[in-house]
Amino acid sequence: TLESAGGGTAISRAYTFALVLICSVRKRLATEDGGAIIVCGGAGLNVGLKHLVERARPVVEAPLLTLFSYSFPSGHAAASTIFGGLLVVLMSHAQPEFRARRIAIIAVILWIACVCASRVYLGVHYPTDVLAGVFEGIAWLMLSVATLDYWRVPLDWPRAAPVT
Repeated sequence: TLESAGGGTAISRAYTFALVLICSVRKRLATEDGGAIIVCGGAGLNVGLKHLVERARPVVEAPLLTLFSYSFPSGHAAASTIFGGLLVVLMSHAQPEFRARRIAIIAVILWIACVCASRVYLGVHYPTDVLAGVFEGIAWLMLSVATLDYWRVPLDWPRAAPVT
């Protein structure tokens, strides 16, 4: 499904690449680096956890999709939670003139929910895989943002750079 395809680790890296380009053009280099580290580090964490747990995919009589990798935790759930959460963090740091912030945050949360639900619907994950992926994503994002904050690396919404 479109929701499932729009939330995996590969597409999240593509979204992150687009965000990195926008940040680079707009001279938000700390956000560029921080965002890339958060998303790519989260993908690495997910692969490591999958190989640590080695949980098989659900056996479904007529699956809509067949995958041969490990199931726990869901990489789609983790990747969409990490990237979507990063967008929420950036939007929360946006200037007050960003009036659509609440609508955008709700849209991001709905997107994450659709990605997660699609993984169970397709028969490629147990609900606990998806839940673990969301919790993994939230934990990684919180740890990453706290670490960047400790190192005083600002995560700013990539608005246009001030004219000098």
